[in-house]
Amino acid sequence: KRDWSSDVCSSDLNQLKTPHFLGEVFICPWVAKTYAEKRGLDPYDELLLYLVHSLLHLSGLEDTSTEKAAKMRVAEKKVLEHLKSKNIHLK
Repeated sequence: KRDWSSDVCSSDLNQLKTPHFLGEVFICPWVAKTYAEKRGLDPYDELLLYLVHSLLHLSGLEDTSTEKAAKMRVAEKKVLEHLKSKNIHLK
């Protein structure tokens, strides 16, 4: 039995490869808020990270090994920096 909550789940539901549909993303705002508060981070930034992370999974990136996780972190950083440069945020 688990005694922790998931931060985010993403499901690839696009078996027909329909354009503009990757799948579904479920984010737990409570987990993001709790994690951010414990580490002195902005909860909205944490939510945005979870969203970006999920979309990267739906785009084919994985974080199932140390090497793959490192690639995921690089991709997350690149996307988040691009969003910030365009003044795109969740606030």
